[in-house]
Amino acid sequence: MMRDPQVLALLRKKARRLLRKRGYRMVFTRWHYFGEHGEKYHPHLNILCDGGWLPEEQLAELKDSIRRKLLPRSIAKGIGKDLEIQYRYSRSPKQIMHWIKY
Repeated sequence: MMRDPQVLALLRKKARRLLRKRGYRMVFTRWHYFGEHGEKYHPHLNILCDGGWLPEEQLAELKDSIRRKLLPRSIAKGIGKDLEIQYRYSRSPKQIMHWIKY
């Protein structure tokens, strides 16, 4: 499933649509297909978007929405895994440029 380019494209579109519906106007997405060392196939979607720092409650709700949209609960329970979502915020132009280049 995660090796099919059409499935990956669909997941990317779903994530972008969800964030746009929530008011984010600038949403940039990019798939990375391998982990840190490039040895094992481990697709993960990087998303950069405009906005500010999210309080813990808002962040938890957003993460839950993304999980429900991209991985149905029945599949998550069936495979015994859920989506890992990491969130970072920065005002530093240097850090933002690093994320954009990544």
